[in-house]
Amino acid sequence: MIWCRHGVNNVLTFMYINIKINNKTKKIMNTFGLITLISATTMALIALPLQAIKHYREKKIGLHPSLLILSWIVYLSRALFALTNTDGIIWYIMISDAIGTIVSSFMLLQIWWYRKG
Repeated sequence: MIWCRHGVNNVLTFMYINIKINNKTKKIMNTFGLITLISATTMALIALPLQAIKHYREKKIGLHPSLLILSWIVYLSRALFALTNTDGIIWYIMISDAIGTIVSSFMLLQIWWYRKG
């Protein structure tokens, strides 16, 4: 559920950026926002549910570390993108989202390693 929330947050953030930014960097920022939107939404809607189904069938718990590392990269890139924007609301949403994802990923990684070993 947390991953789907991140995907929805990406959509809302991208729409907000499209409306608010009106300068020569808009095209670059929108391109980066679109790439982030696509990668995070793909992970939220396809990769993580497929991994969860696989683990459910194998009676395992947790996620593969490569998916967790991918989630860190995606959400840290959102945080870096937020730093290029002067709007405090976007900055707050993205930074808090990135921190929340890192914390939840560490917890999942700990569960995965505990069950593996």
